[in-house]
Amino acid sequence: MKFKLLITILLTANFCFSQSLPEEKNSRHRDMKFFAILGGGASFRTAKSQDGISGEEKAYLKELKSGRNFDLSIYYQKSEVGGFGLKYNLYQSKADGESVANGKFGDDIKISFIGATAFISENTSARVGEAFLELGLGYIEYKNSSYVFNDQRMSFKGGNLGLATSLAYHFRINKHILIGPQFAFVGGILKKIKITYPDNTSETVTLDDDALESLYRIDLNVSAKIRF
Repeated sequence: MKFKLLITILLTANFCFSQSLPEEKNSRHRDMKFFAILGGGASFRTAKSQDGISGEEKAYLKELKSGRNFDLSIYYQKSEVGGFGLKYNLYQSKADGESVANGKFGDDIKISFIGATAFISENTSARVGEAFLELGLGYIEYKNSSYVFNDQRMSFKGGNLGLATSLAYHFRINKHILIGPQFAFVGGILKKIKITYPDNTSETVTLDDDALESLYRIDLNVSAKIRF
């Protein structure tokens, strides 16, 4: 349902943009078919903590569910209102602690997305800035480097189909550079995970339906749009 809703929004907005543009093509638009968006900011994972855990565990997991992200995308503007591109997005979060049961422990989580994206955008004829909306599908990968008892290290790795969508408005600095806020929703569902133990043995575990790992999150970014 999420995919269908986002596709419907994308197509509707594409129609609205196309109706508002003048018939005569803008010469500056024809000259700048490519652009990149580079951004970063705060991220917040949306999954709820599991039931039956202590307050300390909930606080630790809450710390891991917020982090930072870096986003880099390159696009080709095929028409005056839209086109396609490639996106790379990386989320990072770290936390550590100490307990009598586990000694010193910590987690270092990285969630990366790479995929293709379709977008609609105002072009260089817009005076103040350019509204931008995209929908991307690709591969999302989860990695967690974890340790307990100071140096007993384990790793967790998995991947699946991923979604990346964003909405932005970039204010024009000049005809090549624009800067503005960007809201993104990125994620996927992890169904299998490969666990590597301290002795370097490993196994792949299929997660139960009630234990699937949600990777969905919200990104609040500042980004630069560079036309060339």
